[in-house]
Amino acid sequence: MLLEYNAARPFHVIGGISDKEAELLRNARGSSAKVALVYLWINEFMTREHIHGSMGTVAAPIISRLMQYASDGHMYYNSARKMAYIPFPFPHVQLTTAFIFSTIFVVPLLMLAKTNVYFGFVLNFLVVSILTGLNEIAKELQNPFTNVPNDLPLNLFQAHFNEALVTIFSGFHPDAYWELKESA
Repeated sequence: MLLEYNAARPFHVIGGISDKEAELLRNARGSSAKVALVYLWINEFMTREHIHGSMGTVAAPIISRLMQYASDGHMYYNSARKMAYIPFPFPHVQLTTAFIFSTIFVVPLLMLAKTNVYFGFVLNFLVVSILTGLNEIAKELQNPFTNVPNDLPLNLFQAHFNEALVTIFSGFHPDAYWELKESA
């Protein structure tokens, strides 16, 4: 489904991409590795153009600011990616839903009658269960590194990071300024 969605909305690159670039992007494993590879190409391009002098007499702090903006964009991409892949804690969702339904029934009763012994018992039960539920959620969020279904997918994050590292070190831009010397 996602592949069809992306195929229907292609990302157009100004000036197109070369056959070598397309091949390297096809060979990069995982979407995060592809983004890391393009980020590397952008940094390499800015560095190469600055060294060649095609940016004019722009001072080095301005060039470093460009690199910082590119770095910030990559960081925000990774933050958004984490937000998309980390599910909201299941107990929190269930507890919130239960409290909404209980509020639907409790608030009208409060409006109709003042508290008495029985209703005070129910309110006390609700307050205690709410605080207990919030405490359980806090415990769940406090230790995100265990192996239960609601926790962070650290193995997946590590795999994405490893894919990006392998791609960066093996996928230099095909039109790179620097000549790579082959080992003898």
